Amino acid sequence: MACIGAWYYSGPYFALIFGILSECIVGIYLAIKTYKDPTVKYNLAGYLFFLIVSITAMINADDWSIAQMGYPLCETILCIVTIIPLLKKWMEK
Repeated sequence: MACIGAWYYSGPYFALIFGILSECIVGIYLAIKTYKDPTVKYNLAGYLFFLIVSITAMINADDWSIAQMGYPLCETILCIVTIIPLLKKWMEK
């Protein structure tokens, strides 16, 4: 809702910024939850595939603008942070 409000009142650039910030907030929460209770069976493969997709999106971006790189860069960082506890749990098994 905040992104829609930002787009309506401030334009697409601020909506994009709000979208990236909301993704970071949710991603940090998810990384903390995964660190506290890592479930390897399903999450590791999903995060690895999503990491590959995010890296591919960064490689294929037209330029290094916030519009092209905002989400993929944010997702790449969050995936790496989330994968670390999952890999630790997988190595223990």
